Amino acid sequence: MSLYKSILRPLAFQLDPERAHEIAMGLVEKGLFRADVPDDPKLAREFFGVKFRNPVGLAAGMDKS
Repeated sequence: MSLYKSILRPLAFQLDPERAHEIAMGLVEKGLFRADVPDDPKLAREFFGVKFRNPVGLAAGMDKS
Protein backbone atom coordinates (compact mmCIF):
# COMPACT_ATOMS: atom_id res chain seq x y z
CA MET A 1 0.00 0.00 0.00
CA SER A 2 1.34 3.44 -0.90
CA LEU A 3 2.15 6.23 1.55
CA TYR A 4 -0.63 8.26 -0.04
CA LYS A 5 -3.34 5.64 0.41
CA SER A 6 -2.27 4.50 3.87
CA ILE A 7 -1.49 7.84 5.56
CA LEU A 8 -1.91 11.03 3.53
CA ARG A 9 -5.36 10.41 2.06
CA PRO A 10 -7.02 9.42 5.36
CA LEU A 11 -5.54 12.51 7.05
CA ALA A 12 -6.59 14.83 4.23
CA PHE A 13 -10.16 13.47 4.24
CA GLN A 14 -10.53 14.38 7.92
CA LEU A 15 -9.77 18.04 7.18
CA ASP A 16 -12.10 20.75 5.96
CA PRO A 17 -11.77 20.68 2.13
CA GLU A 18 -10.60 24.30 1.95
CA ARG A 19 -7.93 23.67 4.60
CA ALA A 20 -6.73 20.52 2.79
CA HIS A 21 -6.44 22.58 -0.39
CA GLU A 22 -4.45 25.32 1.39
CA ILE A 23 -2.03 22.75 2.83
CA ALA A 24 -1.56 21.02 -0.53
CA MET A 25 -0.92 24.31 -2.33
CA GLY A 26 1.53 25.34 0.40
CA LEU A 27 3.47 22.11 -0.09
CA VAL A 28 3.67 22.69 -3.84
CA GLU A 29 4.77 26.32 -3.37
CA LYS A 30 7.51 25.32 -0.93
CA GLY A 31 8.74 22.61 -3.28
CA LEU A 32 8.00 19.85 -0.75
CA PHE A 33 5.67 18.22 -3.25
CA ARG A 34 6.39 18.40 -6.95
CA ALA A 35 3.57 18.79 -9.38
CA ASP A 36 5.15 16.81 -12.21
CA VAL A 37 3.69 17.57 -15.59
CA PRO A 38 4.91 15.48 -18.52
CA ASP A 39 6.37 17.40 -21.44
CA ASP A 40 5.22 15.24 -24.35
CA PRO A 41 4.73 16.92 -27.75
CA LYS A 42 1.66 14.71 -28.33
CA LEU A 43 -0.09 16.55 -25.48
CA ALA A 44 0.41 20.03 -27.00
CA ARG A 45 -2.74 22.06 -27.72
CA GLU A 46 -3.48 25.38 -29.37
CA PHE A 47 -6.45 27.61 -28.51
CA PHE A 48 -7.16 30.94 -30.17
CA GLY A 49 -3.59 31.10 -31.45
CA VAL A 50 -2.03 30.42 -28.03
CA LYS A 51 0.11 27.27 -27.83
CA PHE A 52 0.19 25.17 -24.66
CA ARG A 53 2.69 22.35 -24.02
CA ASN A 54 0.03 20.36 -22.13
CA PRO A 55 -3.77 20.12 -22.10
CA VAL A 56 -5.54 22.90 -20.23
CA GLY A 57 -8.32 22.37 -17.72
CA LEU A 58 -10.18 24.49 -15.20
CA ALA A 59 -11.61 22.87 -12.10
CA ALA A 60 -14.58 24.17 -10.19
CA GLY A 61 -13.48 26.75 -7.66
CA MET A 62 -10.31 27.68 -9.54
CA ASP A 63 -11.96 30.85 -10.86
CA LYS A 64 -12.26 32.43 -7.39
CA SER A 65 -10.99 35.97 -6.96
